[in-house]
Amino acid sequence: MRNVTRVILAILAVALNISLTSCGSNDKETGRQETEQTDNASSLFADADEGDSNEEKADEEDSYDGVGGNNGELIAMDFAMFNEVAGQESLERPIIIDFGATWCGPCQTMKPTVKKVAKEYAGKIDVYTVDIDEQERLAQKFQVESVPTLIFISTDGETYRMEGALGQSEFEEIISEHFNL
Repeated sequence: MRNVTRVILAILAVALNISLTSCGSNDKETGRQETEQTDNASSLFADADEGDSNEEKADEEDSYDGVGGNNGELIAMDFAMFNEVAGQESLERPIIIDFGATWCGPCQTMKPTVKKVAKEYAGKIDVYTVDIDEQERLAQKFQVESVPTLIFISTDGETYRMEGALGQSEFEEIISEHFNL
């Protein structure tokens, strides 16, 4: 009986360690997974309104007043906003999209850092946030399988994806390397 208890405690300890870094991540050591894509982000934006009924589109159009004007606040992205961003010929500023959930501890821990980045780079980078429970279609569109997931999209359409919680210095490194800011 003691061996069974020890095994159960060991499994719980490992599960807790993984959940503190990322909710559902595949990387057992750090809880992060990097995926760098050098192809254009147009594949992410292809068929932006695919599967929408006219009624859903009308409802979503009412919920958003337009892209741009980032004043240093996180912008809650919904599918209507995504369609507008996807419909632009080119991006004026780089974009960071933070996919998370209210039940995800690492997402909530990282939220102040994401807000700080939004303020620090106001007018230079648009920072969006997506609650995967409220915007399931966006999470599916961006193939988000674990949270937090961050997608960085440069003005030339190059994308960089990071799964797992990031600190301020890691954000700075990615922004410097991929956005040249």
